[in-house]
Amino acid sequence: MKTKIAQMEISAAAKNGNLFIDRTSGKTIFASQQQLLEISLHAADLSVPTRNFKTVKTWTYLLFEEFFIQGDLEKEKNLPVSFLCDRETTNVAKNQPGFSNFIVIPLFTHLTELMPNLKPMLTQCKANTELWTHYSESEEDK
Repeated sequence: MKTKIAQMEISAAAKNGNLFIDRTSGKTIFASQQQLLEISLHAADLSVPTRNFKTVKTWTYLLFEEFFIQGDLEKEKNLPVSFLCDRETTNVAKNQPGFSNFIVIPLFTHLTELMPNLKPMLTQCKANTELWTHYSESEEDK
């Protein structure tokens, strides 16, 4: 997606996100629409960090509880505990800025070039990332 956006010189400022759809033939139209739908679905799946911070915290801790249950089961079966699944060693808050900075923000940055109306979601994600950097696990009940 990043490469195609750069090659096509697509930008939110130029309002030319429609160039992402290759209109050369019916086959290319379908393929590029399919690609955009797949990217959009992936973004929706990863969109929790783009919500208000209270919602982000709630959903993040629910997700990590699922991870921790998996880790507990792995420990019971004497299996190696999967990454981020050990409730004794994983600091949820410390992991969130990396996830946002390396996965969510780049994805929404590129999507915003195609769909400028997503800019508020990107802005919220950046603000939440900053909040996570100052958040500590002991603040959970505040």
